[in-house]
Order: sequence, then C-alpha cells, then structure tokens
Amino acid sequence: MKKLDKLILSSFFGPFFLTFFITVFILLLQLMLKYFDDIIGKGLPFPVLAEFLFYFSVRITPDALPLAVLLSSLMTFGNLGEHFELTAIKSAGISLTRAIQPIFVFSVLLSIGAYFSNNYIVPAANLKALSMLYDIKQKKPSLDLKEGVFYDGIPNYSIKVTEKFNDDITLKDVIIYDHTQGQGNNRVIYADSSRMYTYMNEKYLVFELFNGNLFEEYPNTGQKSNGYGPDQINQFTRNAYKEMKLVFSLSSFDFKETKKELFAGDYRMKSIELLKQDVDSLAKGMDKVMFNIYKTAPAFYTHHLSEKLDLPEEYQSFQDALDNAAKEKADSLKNVRKSIIPDSSKKRKRPRIVAPKSRVEKASMFPFLEDDQISKKQKTHSTDTTWQGVVAATSKGFDNVVYQDRKKSIVLDNALRSARNVRSTISSSTARLVTMERESDKNAMEMYRKYAQAAACFTMFLIGAPLGAIIKKGGLGVPVIISIFFYILYYVLNILSIKWAREDIVPPLTAAWISNMILFPVGLFFLRQARKDARLFDTDFYLVWIDKVKVALKR
Repeated sequence: MKKLDKLILSSFFGPFFLTFFITVFILLLQLMLKYFDDIIGKGLPFPVLAEFLFYFSVRITPDALPLAVLLSSLMTFGNLGEHFELTAIKSAGISLTRAIQPIFVFSVLLSIGAYFSNNYIVPAANLKALSMLYDIKQKKPSLDLKEGVFYDGIPNYSIKVTEKFNDDITLKDVIIYDHTQGQGNNRVIYADSSRMYTYMNEKYLVFELFNGNLFEEYPNTGQKSNGYGPDQINQFTRNAYKEMKLVFSLSSFDFKETKKELFAGDYRMKSIELLKQDVDSLAKGMDKVMFNIYKTAPAFYTHHLSEKLDLPEEYQSFQDALDNAAKEKADSLKNVRKSIIPDSSKKRKRPRIVAPKSRVEKASMFPFLEDDQISKKQKTHSTDTTWQGVVAATSKGFDNVVYQDRKKSIVLDNALRSARNVRSTISSSTARLVTMERESDKNAMEMYRKYAQAAACFTMFLIGAPLGAIIKKGGLGVPVIISIFFYILYYVLNILSIKWAREDIVPPLTAAWISNMILFPVGLFFLRQARKDARLFDTDFYLVWIDKVKVALKR
C-alpha cells in the first residue's frame, strides 16, 4: 500500500466510525421515541433494556451505513481540499480518480459486507428486536402507588393510599379491597398506617398494616319460616387488629419471553432464500385461484359466453395434475377391487324368473287361486293401469299450464341467482388475489431492498467523495448540511417507492432500486465536475453565467 493510500484511508476511517455511531444513535433515538409509551414505566431490568437497544441498533444499520459513508467521504475530501492537500496531490500528477481509489475499494467491500449483513444478521436482529418489543408491550407497568388513586395492578386486589412519605415505605390511611373470592367488595381491609417493601429479589410485596379493621360480609341463604323465599339479609363482621401482614406475589410483573417461532413468519425476519420461496409459493397460489375461477365459471354461463371461458395455457399444468391424480386414484381403486372381488367367471349364476304370460301359465304358477280370482286380478290390474294413465295425462296437462304461467318468473329467478353466484365467487376470489398479491409484493420488495441498501453505500460514496473535492470544506459544518440534504432525498425516495410498490403502481424491483437509479447519475455528474475542477459552489461561477445570459438577451 502506498503512502497516499494510507493517508487517505487514515483520514477516512476516523470520520467514518464517528459518523456511523452518531447516525446509529440518532436513528435509534428517533425509533425509541416512537415506542416511548410502550417502554416507559415498565420497570425493565438493565440487561433486558441493553439487549433490546442492541438489537434495534443492528436493525437500523442498513439505513445508517449509507449516511455514514456519504458524510465521512465528504468530510475526508473536504478536509484535503481545505488544507490544500488535494491540490498538492494533483500537482504531483495524480488524478482525482486515483486519489479516491482506496475509498472506492473500501466502499465496494463495505457494500458486499452490507449485503451479507442484510441477508443474515439483520433478519435475526429483527426477530429478536420485534419479539422483545411485543413482550415489553405485554408486560405490566411497574408497581406505582399514587396518593388518592386506586391501584389495581395486583390481580384480585384494589389498593388506595391517602398519603405516601418520602422514603416510599411508610404509608398512611390504606384501604385494600380483596376480590379473591369473586363476590365483589365483600372483604375490605383498612389500616391507619402501613409499611410497604419487597423481598426475595422483588418477587413478593409485603404490607405491614397497623391499627385497622377487617370488614367482611357473608351472604345468608337460609329459608324463611313462612316459605315465601330465601332470606337475603347478609351477615356482617368487623375485626379490629393492631398489626397484620399481607404478602402479594409479583410474578405477574415479571418479563416473560414469547417463543421466537411465532414471529418467524414475518417477511422482515427472512433471508433472501426464504423470501424467494414465499414469492414463488404465492405466485403458484394466485395461479391456482385463477385456475379455480376458470374451472367453476362455466357452470354459471350455460347459455352464453361459455365458449370464451376456455382454460388458458398457463393454467393447463393444474388441469394436468388433476387428471393425473384422478387417473392414479382410479387405477388404485381398480387394483383394490381386483384384489377383493373374485373372478367373475367363477361366479354362480342366479336363476332368472320369467313372468307368466298366458292364463295357463298363471294358473300353474298360482294353483291356490281360483279362475275367477285370476280374472279379477287381471281386471283390477287393467283398471289400475288405465286410471294411472288418465291421472298422468291430467297431471302433465296441469304442469304445462303452471309452467306457462310461471315461465318468465322462473327464468328471471334462475338468471338472478346465477348472476349473484358469479358476483360472489368473483368478489371472494378477487379479494383473495389482492391479498396474496400485496403479500407477494412485500416479500419481493424486501428481497430486492437487501441488494439495493447494500449498493447504496457505493452510491453515497460516489456522491460524497467528488462533492467534498468540489466544495473544499471539512469539519461538521457544510458537509453535514449537504449530507443531510442527499440523505433526506434518499430516504424520501425509499419511502415513496415502498408505498408505490404496495399500491402496485411500480414493480417491486423498480421500487427497490429507484433511489439508486436517481442518485447514481448525480454521483457520476459530480465526479465529472470534480475532475474538471468545476466551481459549482462558487458564486463567481454563477455570476459569470448570469452576465453571459444578460449579454445574450440584449443582442
């Protein structure tokens, strides 16, 4: 490594680490203000709070790295330009592109490291941070008795204190309502004074009560002597005491961790490989929904449009899969039937009964009937057959008349029912498709952002290094203002792109890369101007242009 590279890297690393930690602190502070109401007053132990802040710090590193690279590179070359070191480098025949080469290599390596961090470290930190945030939200606030206000944080108890002394131990005029029996305010404890403290590592809370009374009310369910109903007069007791001790368990105030597996399904907790699997599965699910629509729609279009509902080729694979499954099922049932049912050639044929046709045959078949009975049966059968024909003809004519009267209403009812079924089916399928498409866009957007956020480190370097060489101002003044301007532009573009992707205005791939696509040409422009020693931030440069425009207008 040459001395020039060591000089530039040593000038770069100090501002980079300083600005990185400052950026992480500012972004973390902004994030903690968002969840301030959920964290404050919970009495979290310091190790839990430190772990929570650490995971959230790792979670915001993809946003902090681009800003740190932009600010540090701008400060580095601004300092070199301000102290004329950059002028000396150029006078030695070294171009600007050669001077920025060491930071260029570092930015490329940093982008690669940011990619692996976004893919493996940040999802794990998201899982830890968001699960801990959920546990903190579920945790009860710490024990805080206020004067003149009932406190019901302890399960099945309500406590009121008239006055608290400065030692936070001595209390005056204490009232405790005991609801452990589930019968309302039937048990009340009053004390003139009390001492409150915890023991066994704050697992239990002790109240030492002095000079008070215990009031209890017992319901009496005895029967009246006259038999009109139960006696509702309750028994009331009052017990005076000089000293009494109550012990409350504080287990409900403990910090309880939820299983991390319950949060693993969120798209922010997944790597690129898992996001790809989710996008593919959601795409197949949407295709399956469309296939079901094409399969069920022809049932509602029996008279028209049925020829336009042919299954498209892209969904033919689902039909082939169903056909293959049905064929395999039929073959398996056939094999099972062959193994269970014996060969038909070995079956014994059942005797066939032929109905008698002549009277002689009937007499031989029914010898116990007389001839006149046989004739009577034939006559009755003939009469019944004739009567059934008359009834059938009459009924058929009546049905034709009724159908002609109700034909129009029946057709309209069927059409209305079919239209409603179509609308219900299409509405439910459309809602399901919209939900799946939004979920797919979120997963795809998160997948592409892992690449885009890593590439943003190089884009910000490409803006910061040439811009610092142009303005020739170091320190935390002008570089900070310019860096904040470009970072706000980058941040706003990211927010808008995420919103556009969720509303399906732009594809997720374009939305993820839109900030880099806009800022990368800006960086190339600044690099071109820095190589030409352009004075973009000098007022004389613009005054000359204004004078040229005035002269051109006078002509």
